[in-house]
Amino acid sequence: PARPQRRRQGGDACASTSAPFAQRSEGCNGSSPRVRATTDTAMSLFKARDWWAATTGSEEEFAPTAFCVADLDNQGGPHSAKIASGSLNGLLRIYHPRQRDYKAEDLLLEQRLDHPVIQLVAGAFVPGGERTALAVLHPRRLSVYEVHSQSSLGTYHTLAKVFEHQLDRNAFNMTHGRFGAGAQGTAGRESICVQSIDGTITVFEGESLAFTRVLNNFLIPGPWLFSQRMDCFYTFSSTFEVCCFKHASLTLAQSDDAAGGGRDGQPAAQSQRKVSPDWSVVVGEHVVDMRMARFTKNLPPNQMDVVVLGLQTLYALREGGGIRFQRRLDMQPSCLCVYNAGSGVDLSTGGQDNLIVCSATGAMMIFREATLIWSARHERPPIALAVSPFGAVQGMICSMTERGAVSISYLGTDPPTNAVGGTHEKDLDYDQMDEEHRRLLHRIREATTVGMGEPDDFINLRAQVPPSCDPPEERGIGEDAGHSGLSCTVRISLSHSGATSRDKAENVTLSVSCTEPFFVTQDAIEVPVVYGGGRTPLV
Repeated sequence: PARPQRRRQGGDACASTSAPFAQRSEGCNGSSPRVRATTDTAMSLFKARDWWAATTGSEEEFAPTAFCVADLDNQGGPHSAKIASGSLNGLLRIYHPRQRDYKAEDLLLEQRLDHPVIQLVAGAFVPGGERTALAVLHPRRLSVYEVHSQSSLGTYHTLAKVFEHQLDRNAFNMTHGRFGAGAQGTAGRESICVQSIDGTITVFEGESLAFTRVLNNFLIPGPWLFSQRMDCFYTFSSTFEVCCFKHASLTLAQSDDAAGGGRDGQPAAQSQRKVSPDWSVVVGEHVVDMRMARFTKNLPPNQMDVVVLGLQTLYALREGGGIRFQRRLDMQPSCLCVYNAGSGVDLSTGGQDNLIVCSATGAMMIFREATLIWSARHERPPIALAVSPFGAVQGMICSMTERGAVSISYLGTDPPTNAVGGTHEKDLDYDQMDEEHRRLLHRIREATTVGMGEPDDFINLRAQVPPSCDPPEERGIGEDAGHSGLSCTVRISLSHSGATSRDKAENVTLSVSCTEPFFVTQDAIEVPVVYGGGRTPLV
């Protein structure tokens, strides 16, 4: 993407790059960490330009966690990133965008797994820890697959199941890492920790079940995050607190159960001990997502931030507890993404990682610590974001909507293709405009006056209704029809308004109707001709 000139964005931030992989950006006029973020979509000067996009073509629904970007088939190289998405209908899709615009060969794999897909995670889950595998979380099972590329009869991809675990409880989300290895755990096989909707966490080490624990004072599940350096888990509780559980505390509880033969006389294999957090921080609102990042200014090399995205506030917590940074958001956030800002970044203006916060209306805000460095609008509001190289371009933004539409975009400044030309290309002739206005008014007056007068000839209609019913000797009108009762004869006279006998009205039809309980013996009377010229009215 092209690099535009520095320009002011809103009132508290500036834009200095057109892509999230920018090397440097500085705050404008010494922006304070407490300044509000300008997040109104209407104030964004730019739009996210689609480089590649694919839709599902169906009415499927997708969870925000059922999306990941990684080298799933272990091809290696600079163009090896693949996009995986899973729907709640049980369909798994893997894309490999190679060039601008979607091609049929970009869809590497589409397979039905027969169970709703809750979350997708790529990691070193196979023995040896050298190959990337795909972990798929279903409501009652956890499956780990390898994506194999076959080229015997043309290149195609298959999904091979490595192992699978049946879950005793309905799963909500999962996280992965080298549990127990600490900050030195940079190689080897990764483990998976699954959180259930009832607050039970289950740790799997490859094909074996390590242990199961139940979180104390639990009501509803929240985001589940693992810190490799601190070797601990972070989550959000229903008491609006971010809680931390150290892996050592969980394994110590397992050791206590194993040594004591379980709790309350139960076998150790069936014991599910409740654990309390090592520390907690009150944030006072619901948490949408949490990520590990080096986000704040002047952060020591051996520390990281726990970035917490709330419904109204963006927090950066210390790994050991406590709020390091917070900022109010004037929008409803939907997802969060962390990406590396580059090796040449100035650490005095922010950490090594930048944040992309997307709102429910499609506004993407890129933050470097306290500064909003860029703002753009996405045509399709995403529920999941990732930053990865595609098409030999670093820092492309990959997103997925709630209907599974996957797109790759960049924060470019391309001029719009449907720009409208200027409206003042020639001088205006006001005399001609005034003459045209008078002419139109005259035509309107003529159209409204025509047809408003009375016609030259018309028929007069008069009805004589007697004050009483007919005498008994004149009754019997209804007896022929099988009825008896009173009757009333109404006389109707017709006359033409013409002045001469040549004025006449032919084929006149007189329609008669009345309300119940009365009825007419003849509801239509045909009159061949009615003459004018003052003749005696026709009765």
